[in-house]
Amino acid sequence: MGGHVERFRVSLPVIGVLLLEFDSIYDAVAIRALRLAATEFKVRLLCFPGNRLGTDSGYLREFNILYPLAAQMGLAGLLSFTDTLRGKISQDDLAAFFAQFGDIPIVSVGGASQGIPIVKPDNTSGMTELLDHLLHDHGYRRMAYVGGPEDNLDAEERLAAFHARHLAAGVAVDPALVLSGRFLRPDGRAAALALIAAGPLPQVLVAANDAMALEAMMAFQEHGVRVPEDIAIVGYDDLASDIPNSAPLTSVRQDIAEQARCGLQLLVRRLQGETIPAQTVFPSRLLRRRSCGCFDARSTAAHARNWERPQLAEPALEQLRQALESALAGAAAPFGKTLAEIGASYRASGFDTNDLRRMLMHLYAESKGQADALERTRVLFEAQSWLIDDDRMQINAHFMDRIYPSWLMSMVLRRSFSGGSEFALGNIVASLRAGLISLGANNAYLVLYESVGQMTHWNDCQLPPKAQMVLGIRDGKALVAADYERFPVQQLTPMPLFHEPGGAVYAVVPLFRQNEHHGLLILDVSQPYAVSIEQLREVVSNVVTSAIVMGELDRTRELLSKDLHRAQTTNQYLSALSEHDELTGLLNRRGFQNGAAGKCLHGAKPLLLMVGDMDGLKTINDNFGHVAGDAAIVAIAEVLRRSFREGDLIARMGGDEFAVLSEHLPYDAIATVRARIERHIAEFNEGTANDWKIALSVGFAPVEVSDAAQLDRLFESADTLLYEEKRQRKAGATRAG
Repeated sequence: MGGHVERFRVSLPVIGVLLLEFDSIYDAVAIRALRLAATEFKVRLLCFPGNRLGTDSGYLREFNILYPLAAQMGLAGLLSFTDTLRGKISQDDLAAFFAQFGDIPIVSVGGASQGIPIVKPDNTSGMTELLDHLLHDHGYRRMAYVGGPEDNLDAEERLAAFHARHLAAGVAVDPALVLSGRFLRPDGRAAALALIAAGPLPQVLVAANDAMALEAMMAFQEHGVRVPEDIAIVGYDDLASDIPNSAPLTSVRQDIAEQARCGLQLLVRRLQGETIPAQTVFPSRLLRRRSCGCFDARSTAAHARNWERPQLAEPALEQLRQALESALAGAAAPFGKTLAEIGASYRASGFDTNDLRRMLMHLYAESKGQADALERTRVLFEAQSWLIDDDRMQINAHFMDRIYPSWLMSMVLRRSFSGGSEFALGNIVASLRAGLISLGANNAYLVLYESVGQMTHWNDCQLPPKAQMVLGIRDGKALVAADYERFPVQQLTPMPLFHEPGGAVYAVVPLFRQNEHHGLLILDVSQPYAVSIEQLREVVSNVVTSAIVMGELDRTRELLSKDLHRAQTTNQYLSALSEHDELTGLLNRRGFQNGAAGKCLHGAKPLLLMVGDMDGLKTINDNFGHVAGDAAIVAIAEVLRRSFREGDLIARMGGDEFAVLSEHLPYDAIATVRARIERHIAEFNEGTANDWKIALSVGFAPVEVSDAAQLDRLFESADTLLYEEKRQRKAGATRAG
């Protein structure tokens, strides 16, 4: 390994963490546990939040540039959350993905791959206990199920147990009620709406994870369906309990935090030369709450001691009981102080505070019938109010995103990081430095590549060899970037990244514009931020890449005045820029008209003109913001690129209007082209986690090779067909409604 590896490994082992993202409920719980475990096991963690392997989405694929980067860094070991990463790839592809890391010791949390030790939950016993509770304790017989993605080990085991328990109970499963999902929130909403539309409702909806269960619950409530009175809902993994003030959801706790901690501990043991087991299975257990029909007014007290952390809860309950008696006896120490200390202890251990609410319920049940019941109730009520307020103070990034949509947070951050009216990179960097420090970034680094990087495949990339630090914050103080020379990209920073008293956990996120990668943002995430890491990455990426693009134009104009030969070359570059749409990279109106004139005058074959108009862009902009609107426009552009050939003229004519001129397609191929476009749109909509979808209305017209002067007339003809299609779509939607 190169010398930079030794500089990278300062004193303690540096372990890479591969995960799907940084801000989902699952990953947030895992990261919280790993922050504590890193200190306990005396290791440093470098997190690479990429995306699903083998994804078809061009935008999402760009995040996977982090994985080949991690493979080149000489890490001491690798902790991979494989089940969340794995997309629609084969076991051979998964093995090839891990092969790029060479002999680095690897431990996987979920998602088995041959030869890699795995930590996983006991999905079978957990789902068995849940189904037996629903079938035998509640007597439910008609159940719906929304599952996880294909080729996901957890999803497969949970679905198999669902069918097995029905078979054992002699209850038939209705295939129409087994719905597909991807462990994503929108899948839960889609399942709920499908069940409402099909009617009558089943007795219970079993969701393969909490995210889908909670979203389904919200959808039912929005449509006047009561939970659990009209339909019971249960989830799996008990991550809902990590969202403050979330609905009381019956779930199976598989303890993601303990699995993450165990995975890191096993990896450390392997680094120390120990032999570790090939598979470590974590027990899972049912937690009954109101959403399945449990815990009505008569059974609340009976189940109040269904602790999530029994080893902590029982001593804490006795401590609270004594504090309550002292408070009632007139002691100076308030009951709330003891509750706050216990809550702080829970959170410091990486646990949620659901058990504290159960303790208060239990003490309330004990107070009934006592002479001072009224005073006890008052003290407990005040403590409950404090706990609710404290939960709100501890609100995590997932819940914050539900209150403040990502487009709004991006707008706020962009305004905070703006560099004034000029796009000079120096102005941008100064603003970013101040903004990051204000967010609590004690250690942060912005590095730019010496040339543009590219993703060539979901499992391969072209990284420039060198990078330059343009922004550095170390222990809360700004570094002078000019003092540091260029360095190998795999080194991340020009100096050792981990240092004392620096952070123990860092995240590396890519800065890119479309498919061009310009650099990395490296953040100390030993403590959580007030905003999501992805929102921060998006804004920093946008402002930095905009500055780079504008800087390139400025340098080009300077060259024009210095050298005629360079001026001619640069003029061609500027001309190309003037004929292309900045957002999508497609031709703009000018570029399309110039190219169309050439094809019409010099082509030897008939041409086919297509005009397209996005459906619902205004709705996306109004409901999700212009960042989402821009992403939808880029998605339509990608659909058109995939639907036509390389030599065709594809243009964004302005706003939500597109045009294509093809010399390869006869007029009778319209049906084929239309079907291809619709298929690619459907693939995008099915593969995205966004709450918005894309759609495109199109019209076609044949073009004769000598018809250049009549192009405007042909646009009118194609437009007529386009708007007829729009009218038919609207009419169809009205009839469907």
